[in-house]
Amino acid sequence: MPNKEGSAKLQRQALAKQSPISPVLSNADDEIEWGLSPRGGHAIPSSAVVSLSTVLDVITGLYALGNERFDLDGGTFIRNQSVPLGRDANHVANSSASTPAEIDNLLRRAAHEFEGFPYRRFEVTSMTPPSFEVQLALEGYSCLEFLVFLLEKQLSGAAPASPDIRLVDNDTDRQALFRLSLSDVLEQGGDQKDSKFSHQHVQGGLEKSGQLRYWLASVDSIPVAHYFSWASIGGVGMVEDLFTRSDHRHLGIATALLHHCVSDCRARGSEAIALQAESLTTAKHMCVAMGFPPFAVVRSYWKSVASS
Repeated sequence: MPNKEGSAKLQRQALAKQSPISPVLSNADDEIEWGLSPRGGHAIPSSAVVSLSTVLDVITGLYALGNERFDLDGGTFIRNQSVPLGRDANHVANSSASTPAEIDNLLRRAAHEFEGFPYRRFEVTSMTPPSFEVQLALEGYSCLEFLVFLLEKQLSGAAPASPDIRLVDNDTDRQALFRLSLSDVLEQGGDQKDSKFSHQHVQGGLEKSGQLRYWLASVDSIPVAHYFSWASIGGVGMVEDLFTRSDHRHLGIATALLHHCVSDCRARGSEAIALQAESLTTAKHMCVAMGFPPFAVVRSYWKSVASS
């Protein structure tokens, strides 16, 4: 019988085969041996400055970068028809539908606005009416749960000796980023047919260039890890999409990237930094160990749609 971590990994792999891969801390399970975990545990402070609605607005704002954004029938629609497989570029957030009629209208509107897309996705938070989330579950949507963390102080521990970290700003680096992203997808249970999704996911991020910054970490001139930073607006930034090649883990590379991206956000005016991690992974322990207090829980509901 698999242990809890084994069961969690099997659940993630099962969901990965039917839903788009999440661009969050996906492989931090293998980065826990950083020597930063607190002994005996410690109290986790809650935010007294940044509101939940502000953080959720920042997350929605990140996903909206470079995409269409419009409000209809009780939902905020994020859409990009040029990257139909990009899960973050095509979904509905801020759902307020609560009555049967409102819920039906929103679901019908989503079917219309995303006609021809291979899936439907809705973001759910503690501010979403429970009746809407119940309907998604009744209709067979799969659910991935994420913890949102918010850093308002300094990261715990000193930054390790930095590898070569550079901004992705040329075609060679972009191709390296595409290859690393595909490795991430394959590691999460995808296969070669998911290369198109991987390419569209990264392409969607690169189209936000100038606002969202992708970074590559290299060893001996070979890119082995990536992450991105976004300074956002209103003093809250985000760091996401961490991946390190399996043969270069436990070397402090991911830690160095996290320090680098947090510093980049703060240098551009963001004092508070948010990130997300799947609740089924041990990434959540890494976040706390590095000084990111847990802040909120969000859920992503997803369902494939047969091609018409």
